[in-house]
Amino acid sequence: VRKLAEGCLSVNALEEIVFDTRCDLDIPARFAKRCRHLSAVRLPGTVKTMGREAFAECTALQEIDLMHCRDIREMAFAGSGLRTLRMESSIYTLLDGTALLNTPIDQKYSIIARRLPPSEGLRILAFGQKGCALRLPADKVIVERHAVPVRPKRMMILDFSLCTSLHFHESAFFCTYYADDGRTSRECETTVILPENHHNPYIPDCVNVQTAGETPYSGFPARTQDGSDLYEAHRTLPPFQFRRILPCSGLRIREKRLTVRCSNLIYRQEAICSPVLEEITLSRLSGEGQLCHRCCRNLHFAEINGQQMYLPPAGLAGEELHIWLLKALSGKRVSGKYQFFDTAVIDRLFRGELVSKKYRKAPSSALPYWNDRCDFPHLRELTQRQKLLIAADVMRSTPALFPNRAMYAAYLRAHRRFALLLCETLPEDYAAYLRGYYETLAKN
Repeated sequence: VRKLAEGCLSVNALEEIVFDTRCDLDIPARFAKRCRHLSAVRLPGTVKTMGREAFAECTALQEIDLMHCRDIREMAFAGSGLRTLRMESSIYTLLDGTALLNTPIDQKYSIIARRLPPSEGLRILAFGQKGCALRLPADKVIVERHAVPVRPKRMMILDFSLCTSLHFHESAFFCTYYADDGRTSRECETTVILPENHHNPYIPDCVNVQTAGETPYSGFPARTQDGSDLYEAHRTLPPFQFRRILPCSGLRIREKRLTVRCSNLIYRQEAICSPVLEEITLSRLSGEGQLCHRCCRNLHFAEINGQQMYLPPAGLAGEELHIWLLKALSGKRVSGKYQFFDTAVIDRLFRGELVSKKYRKAPSSALPYWNDRCDFPHLRELTQRQKLLIAADVMRSTPALFPNRAMYAAYLRAHRRFALLLCETLPEDYAAYLRGYYETLAKN
């Protein structure tokens, strides 16, 4: 055997797996996942990598030898019956924090760590279920990848206030999510106490952060006496004098307005994830890809690096159109600088270039078809009402964002009577803008 395919033995009735000692291979992802009768595994000494979910949910497997393995990846033994894991102490093994999740080892120990030479300190591989309130020693501490699982309905307090040096891996926290919209479970109660004058950019928004000797700052929304969330509160995060990275779905907030003042804020794909958020203000932002998750149904205003852009919420413009408008909130590097509004998406929507062939009234040869993969490939032609909403938002946005601003102004002039009749059914801000726009147009 020279190579194993992913999941080649998964969901099987095997009871024992034995490899020849001469085999030179790695264990692929989902190799023997959910083999509930598997109780014995003998691996050759040449195995260097244990793939993702390789032996996950093997409930009968209680021990395994990985004496020469150097990389044990995510969820490798998650949900298994593993009680003993043997590794060579002289070989540095990169153990992902989720590799032993929900196993007897995870339930038995508070911390799974590796003592490094005195100059390098303590390397924490995982925090187990037994540790609810832990104070780390006065030593140099390194928290490895996925070492802190943020568990639902479980309180955990990690006190790093005594640490002489503290470093978190970029993905040190492993969060759980709801399946419907990607939000982090609000039932998580994880608190991290940091040393004074220590700022860490990798702690997600769902974790409560406190600083030793200061008033604790909670990542959860304010609550009334009856426990209900104060959605109307305006949340303003303090300025960060360091490089802060927002991972995927990193800002999962419950307030309607969010302002982040940061000296250097870097985001990843779909970093903002909130079905409640209506307005965002971000300064000095950089990043690649779409900024907002598709669950941001109520978002209608974004100010990024001083440029303002309006867009109608999903309840006003429709679910499909709103998700396409969210695609315009995307970052990319242009001539050494970041461009954060891909307004060409809105221009193409307005002209009908993104409408599926199935719903086009004009011949298919008249308009180009965009073959990019999308959430709603069958986008219908925009109604007159939707076009008026987009035109009003474009005219309210920063003028420099839209080179074809004259196209939207011409549409508003051509549909003046319909727009004034439509004002009776539109929100107050749209109605006030359109009436004022036409009054100014009449005077000129």
